[in-house]
Amino acid sequence: PPRLRTRLKRLYWSLLPPAVSGMPTLMFHAFDGVGSSSWDHTRLRALYTRLRAKGVSIVSSTEAYQQIAQSAPTSTSVIWTIDDATADLLQVKPFFQKTQLPATIFAPSGVSTLRNSEGIERRILNSQELHALCAGTRLEIGGHGITHQPLPALSVTEVEKELRVSYEYTTQLSQEDAPLFFAYPRGKYRPEQAALPLMAGFVGAFTVKPGS
Repeated sequence: PPRLRTRLKRLYWSLLPPAVSGMPTLMFHAFDGVGSSSWDHTRLRALYTRLRAKGVSIVSSTEAYQQIAQSAPTSTSVIWTIDDATADLLQVKPFFQKTQLPATIFAPSGVSTLRNSEGIERRILNSQELHALCAGTRLEIGGHGITHQPLPALSVTEVEKELRVSYEYTTQLSQEDAPLFFAYPRGKYRPEQAALPLMAGFVGAFTVKPGS
């Protein structure tokens, strides 16, 4: 079952933590409180409060990219990312407006709904809704493919199209000349595919592997 797999993964990494370099990333998927990968508003606010109390800075993907490029990532900074751009994000916009917390939302460009491994189906925000969501916040949009299919399941031609169209879509939703980032759909890629997002124009890519 999905929840059992999640618990086993957590146990594995608690016993055998990965080597850490760079900057840690906190990855979210939904904020409706439904399912094992979703957070509700109370937990979200509590986490933000705890991080602030511990002196942890939440930086944007762009800020993290600049620090890492200069070989100067700080040990007290984290990146926040949100996969899939589901419609429940509209409910937590006031939180991001009030806190001005930076986060990158990875949005697939060609699907209207997504079903996760627990069978939960959620609506995906369209480009107009993403524009409205980001207004007045420090939220930025990243690429997440067209169809949200894992790259290893696609042909070379299909991968090229997924990345090219995703980059074009992300460019339309971002400020001019802003560095753009990509998240591998479902975190999966073959070794020879790892750098393909950079060849498409993105400056960095996120996966789901534990570590930094």
